[in-house]
Parts: sequence; C-alpha cells; structure tokens
Amino acid sequence: MSQSSSSPSSQSFIFYRNPHRNYPIAARSDGVYIYDTDGKRYLDASGGAVVVSIGHGVREISEAALAQMERITFNHSSQFTNASQEELGRRIVALSPGGGYRLVPLTSDSEATEAAIKISRQYHMELGHESKHIIIARQQSYHGSTLGALSATDFIARRRNYQPMLLPFDLIAPCNCYRCPFEKTYPECNVFCARELE
Repeated sequence: MSQSSSSPSSQSFIFYRNPHRNYPIAARSDGVYIYDTDGKRYLDASGGAVVVSIGHGVREISEAALAQMERITFNHSSQFTNASQEELGRRIVALSPGGGYRLVPLTSDSEATEAAIKISRQYHMELGHESKHIIIARQQSYHGSTLGALSATDFIARRRNYQPMLLPFDLIAPCNCYRCPFEKTYPECNVFCARELE
C-alpha cells in the first residue's frame, strides 16, 4: 500500500499547529532538500525552524550520533555526566572570549531561554537582590514557544492566543541603523537605541 504524501489532519493522531491543513509526509532529506513520499522535492531554505544549519543527511553527524547512542543514549544531569558532554563543554569554552564559563546543556532554544530567565533570577536571589526580576527583551524578537520564552518574544501572531498567560517583560526597540525605529541617522544619533535601555 503506497503512502500518500498528504496526510489529512482529521485522519492523523498527531496534533498539528494547523488542524485544517494537510501536511506533506517528509520521506527523506539530503543537503538543503526535503523529499515527500511522492518524490516531490522541497528547498528547505530556512533550515527547518532555523535549526538545521549544516544541511540534512550529513553522514558525519549521523555517524557521531549513532556512536553516542550506542555508548549511552541519555543520562540525567542531576546524576551523571559523560565524556562527550564534557568534551563539548571544553570546546565551546575554548571558543568563547574571556573563558571561565560553565555550560548548561539543553535540548532546544525555548528551553535555553527558560533556563536563562530562571538562572538570572536565581543569581540575584543568591546575592540577596530579591527585588531584581525585570527581564528586558527586544521588539521584533523570537526566543521560543514556551510561556517564559514567548513572554520575551515580540511576535504578535505567536503571542495573541496566550497573552493573558504571559509574563510582563519590557520590550525595547532593536538596533537597526538601516531602518532606525527612531528615525535617526548614525553617528548623529549618538547611538540612541543603546541609550533607550537606560
């Protein structure tokens, strides 16, 4: 029985973002292309949700992932570490200016944003600055789809349905000399966009 490349949402057991749309069934990928079950080729010009920056089907990546899964698939960070994670930490810190960093390994951008918000609050709590809780984010930004990350996101279409549940983060204009939101010109503006924060 051949599998159709279009899966009606009403016949699927998956909860899709748009239940009224029929999604093509991705069968395979290679480089910058995704192929559906009918063989139609799609150019993945955005790398998925901007997460496949090296392209699809890179054998070196799949071989490294398989090798790691054959050693150990998962260990909880409250109980164990592993050699691959420690090596990743060393490499990233070596590439980072200033050094002296520690990493928090996470699985998504939304989770990383949530963790950053919580760590910044925890940091100030540990220093006895209980009143410090304000988060400032940029307008025209996207930080993820969890409630905390969405609170720091200024993407009206994504926020609309959840507005009553979002945290009241302050939003400031992006630095954009090409299309200055303050209609100023650099350098005469004296970097007004940076001073807006103050």
